[in-house]
Amino acid sequence: MSRAPARWQRFAAISLHLFAAVQLSCGGAPPHDLAVTSYSPNAPLLAAEDLEINFDQDVVDGKRIGEPIDPDLIRVEPEFEFSARWTGTSRLAITPKSPLRGSTRYKISLAGKLAERTGGFSFEMTHKPLRLEGLGGRDLSAIGRDEPLPLTFNQPVRSQAVIDACSLHTDTSPVALTASHPDAVATVVPVKPATPLPAGASVKLVCKGLIGDGGNVAMDDNTLAMTVRPLL
Repeated sequence: MSRAPARWQRFAAISLHLFAAVQLSCGGAPPHDLAVTSYSPNAPLLAAEDLEINFDQDVVDGKRIGEPIDPDLIRVEPEFEFSARWTGTSRLAITPKSPLRGSTRYKISLAGKLAERTGGFSFEMTHKPLRLEGLGGRDLSAIGRDEPLPLTFNQPVRSQAVIDACSLHTDTSPVALTASHPDAVATVVPVKPATPLPAGASVKLVCKGLIGDGGNVAMDDNTLAMTVRPLL
C-alpha cells in the first residue's frame, strides 16, 4: 500500500520535467538572464535630462557605444517622442525629444528582447510635480476679507480645478473659493472667498487632489497659513 504513492510522486515529477522541456522546445518563456542594477531618475524629474538604465552585464560590444537603439525596444506611457542610444556596453540612455507634461507620471518599460531577458522591467517617474508657491509676494499676514488672492503655482493650472480642490479654513467653518474666469489656465490663479472672511482671523488655504493642467498626478496635500487684516 505504501509503494503506490511513491510511484505516483515519481510519475508526477517526471511529467513535470517533460512538460517544462516541451514548453521550452515550443517557444516557452526563456530564462531571465539580464538584470537591471539601477535606473534614473528615481526621484521626481524637475528639468529635462536623459533617462538611464544600467544592466548587470554587457548587452552590446564596445563598437556599438553611441549607436541608436531600436525604439521598439522601449515603451513610454503616456507617449512622448524620444531617441535612445547605448552609452556603454551595459548602459542605455533615453532622451526626450518632445516636452514632458507637468504633474505627469510616466511609465518607462523595456520591450521586445530586452523585456524577455529582464522579465519585463519597467519603472515610473513623475515629471515636475505641482507646487503651490504662495500669493505672488503678497503679505500673508495681512490679507483682505474679500480681496482677490493670486494663488501662484509652478506650472499652469485650470482655475476651475483650483476652486474645486481648494478652500479657506477658519476656526468656524470652511469657506469656498470663486474665480471670475473658471476656464482660464495660468500659473497665477486669482480667487476670492465666496463669503467675507472674519476680520483678524487666522486662515488656512487647503488644497487636496489638485492636478496641473494636462497632468495625471495630484499635488501633495498643501496648506498655506494666512491672517486676515483686523478692522480699523
